[in-house]
Amino acid sequence: MRRPSIQLSSAFVAACIFAFGNAPACARTLTLTAAHLHDARGGVDARGLRVIVQERAGGDTLAISADHVDIAPLALVGMLDWRCALWRNDNGAATCAGAVEFDAPAGPRLSADLVARVDQQRVELTLSRGESRIMLSLPLAAGAPITAALQRVPAAWIKAPLAGFWKGGELRNGVFDAEAQWHADDRIDAQYHGRGLTFNTLDGSMAGDGLDVAGHLR
Repeated sequence: MRRPSIQLSSAFVAACIFAFGNAPACARTLTLTAAHLHDARGGVDARGLRVIVQERAGGDTLAISADHVDIAPLALVGMLDWRCALWRNDNGAATCAGAVEFDAPAGPRLSADLVARVDQQRVELTLSRGESRIMLSLPLAAGAPITAALQRVPAAWIKAPLAGFWKGGELRNGVFDAEAQWHADDRIDAQYHGRGLTFNTLDGSMAGDGLDVAGHLR
């Protein structure tokens, strides 16, 4: 498994947002488009991707959409649409918060709250739904670790990626807390705590219900 090359793309988006915000005030629109983005190793495919930053009299807005997104590790396939108001503090950091809608070809429409923050050091993303929260910190400096945290995340959210590592079993219920750092040399350090876990092996040789687990992963 290789660490994704996100520093360049994150830095580019951050630079565009900063340049847009520091330019002389006038009505203008910044549009970034990609007909097709594909990462075979990461299992991510996106078509018709659009990132639009727009300045209006009432304030700036940020919109991210895609005609088709396929994130194989998370078993997410469908259309993506997210937009929100963008504001900046005195240090120039840009923050945006709003509801994200994901239309899947089968099943109910997913709605969650997404907060994005861009400053000179990092891009931070927080996705929350009810009591569950996923946080991701993407550094702009080369070599700095990527940090991810999970708070009260239901087992269903991580069932698909876990299946790629544990092919002989499945996790059905429970909640997880975790914090991990993914270093530039592909080293991962993580601490995790699972509560009320229900699982079984596919051959029926082992099963568990209502278990609590905690540990450190490297």
